[in-house]
Amino acid sequence: MIDLAQNESAVALESPVDQTRRQLETLFGDALDLTPRPHFHIATRRDFAGRWLNSIDDAIAYIDGQRAATDVFVCPGLRFDPPRNLRGERKVDHLDGVVGVVADLDVRGSTKKAGFESVEDARQFAKSFIFGVPPSMLIGSGGGLQALWLFKEPLLFDGVGERAGAITFFRRFGATVREAARARGVALDSVHDLVRLFRVAGTFNMKIEGNPRPTILEVPAESESVRRYEPDDLEAFLIHENFLAEDLKAAPAVGFVVVAPDRTPPADALLALLTNHDKARGSWEGERPDLVDRSASSLDFSLATIAVGAGWTDQEVVDLLIAGRRHRGDDLKAERGGALRLDYYQRTIARAKAIVSRDKAEAERARAESEALASGDPVPLTTERAREIVRAKLGLDVAAVEQLGRGADRALLALVLADGRRATVGRVKQLLSRDRVRDVCVTDFGVLVPTLNRRSWSEVARALVALIVRRAEQDTDENEAIEWLRLLVGQARSGYCGDPLARTRGIDLGNPEDRRLVTDPAFVDIDTSGGWFFDTTRRLWVYPQAIRQALVKVNRGLPPALDVIRDRLKALGFEPEQIKSGAGGKTGTRQWWKAPDNFALFEDDHKGEGK
Repeated sequence: MIDLAQNESAVALESPVDQTRRQLETLFGDALDLTPRPHFHIATRRDFAGRWLNSIDDAIAYIDGQRAATDVFVCPGLRFDPPRNLRGERKVDHLDGVVGVVADLDVRGSTKKAGFESVEDARQFAKSFIFGVPPSMLIGSGGGLQALWLFKEPLLFDGVGERAGAITFFRRFGATVREAARARGVALDSVHDLVRLFRVAGTFNMKIEGNPRPTILEVPAESESVRRYEPDDLEAFLIHENFLAEDLKAAPAVGFVVVAPDRTPPADALLALLTNHDKARGSWEGERPDLVDRSASSLDFSLATIAVGAGWTDQEVVDLLIAGRRHRGDDLKAERGGALRLDYYQRTIARAKAIVSRDKAEAERARAESEALASGDPVPLTTERAREIVRAKLGLDVAAVEQLGRGADRALLALVLADGRRATVGRVKQLLSRDRVRDVCVTDFGVLVPTLNRRSWSEVARALVALIVRRAEQDTDENEAIEWLRLLVGQARSGYCGDPLARTRGIDLGNPEDRRLVTDPAFVDIDTSGGWFFDTTRRLWVYPQAIRQALVKVNRGLPPALDVIRDRLKALGFEPEQIKSGAGGKTGTRQWWKAPDNFALFEDDHKGEGK
C-alpha cells in the first residue's frame, strides 16, 4: 500500500520549483561557499550521464527543462575538476567529497515485491532505527522513501586513503540499513556507493506509465532547521567492518541490533538464566570473585558468553547486557548525546560467539576422540586442530612445519609462523625433541615456552608432525643440493660481475699467464678459504667440507654427512679432482668438485662471457 496523503498536503503548500531549490540549497549551499567552488551532478532517466553544475540557479534551469518529461536525480558527491564538457563521468574515483549518506527505503507496491508495507512504516524506520539520530532529509519518492543524513561540513577527500575510508564507511552504512530492516522482517537492496542517485524534490516519479507521482521534500519542513552530523556521530551505530562479508548481500557475522537505554530481554528467559546459572547471576549482580578482571566489560563478556551458549539471539544478548549495566548502575557505553555504541555490543557478541564456537568444537572433538579410542581407531588431526594445539601449548601460531629435502636422516624442518617468521629446527629427531623446540622458540621468536609434561609434549609433537608440509613439489634431492650450493656461493657472488673471482690474491686475471695458473691442475694460487671459486671458463668448483660448514652456520650444528653431500654433488654431475691450491705462499692438496659443462647455479652464470 502506498500512502501519499501527507505528501500531497505538502505539495499544496510549496511549488515544485521551491521544493527543488530548498532541497538543493540544503544539500549543497554550504559546499558552494568553498574555494574553488565544487560541482554537483544532476542526471535524468533519459540521460543518466547527466551534467556537473556549480550553481543552484543553473541546476534549477536545467531541471525545469526536464521536470515534466522524465525522472530527475541528484548525487551526493562533489567534484572540483569536472570534465570539460560538464557531462558524464560520475565515478567514485572522480569524487572529491560527499555531503552525506543515503538510504533508499522501498515500499511494496505494483512494481515492488520487497520493502516496507507502507510509506509510513518506512518513515518510522528512518526516524528511529538509529537511536537519537533522525535523518536530516526525507524525500517521498512517489512510491517509497529516501532518507539522507547530512554532514555538518562536506566530507572532503585529501587523497586515495581518505576516499577508501569513505567507501568503507558507506559500505558499513548500507549494510547497517539493510540489516536493521531485516531485523524488522523487511528485505531491502544493498545500497552503499558514493555516487548513489536519489530523487530531486519537486519532480515526478514516472516509472508507471501514465501515472506520474510527485516527489516531495518531507524533511526538513519549510521553516525547520536542518539536522546535521559529524561522521563520528554515525560511526558508533554502524556494523563494524570486521563483520562485513566480502559480498555485501551476505549477512554479516554480527548484524544490526537495536541499542537503547531502556532495552530489556524477555522476562521469562532472563529469569531462567539467572535461576539456573550461578555465574550468570553473579555477573548480573556484579559479584564475581572468581574473575581477575571484574570490570563492567568483563561482566558483559561473561553474560554474553553464557547467553550465546544458551541459544539467545543477538538482539536478546544486547538487551541482556544493557539491562545488566542498568541494574548494576554501570554506564551504558554511550556516545555524545546519550546514544549507545553499537560497535561495542557487536564486538562483545562476536567474542562470545567465538568462545562458544571454540568450546563446542573442542567438546565435539573430545567426544569423537573418545569414541575412536574406545573403538581402537586412530584419530587423524586436521590442520586447524593441530594449529590450535600448538597455539595453546606453545603460545605460537605455527601455520606449518616446512620440510626441505627428503629422508628422515637429512630432511630439514622449520617452524613457519602465521606472520611469516621462520626458524629451522633440524631433522625429525630435533622436531620431536622438547628441549630443541623450546630453545628455537626462545632464540628465534622470543617466546618462552612453559615446561610441558610428557603427555602434553606428546600432544604437541603429534600436532607438529601433522603440520609438516613439503616446501614444493620440486623439493628433490637434486634441488636441495642446488640450494646448498647457492647458500655457499650466494653470500659473495654479488661482487664477481666486475671481477669474476672477486676473491683472488696477487693474480691479475687479465693476464693470460695468471689465468693459466688458475686452471693449471698442479697449482691454483687463489684464496679458496670460501670453499668455492669460478675458473676463467666460469666453471664452478666447490669443496664439500665448506658446504657442510655453511650448513652448520644456518642450521645450528645439524648438517648432512659428507658422504651425503658428495652423493648429491655426484647426482648433479660434479666430478672430484685433486688440486694443489693455496694462498699467500701456503699450499696444499685438496679434493675439489668441478661442475659439469653448462652448469648454471644462477641465471646469469654464463652471461657476459669474455668480458
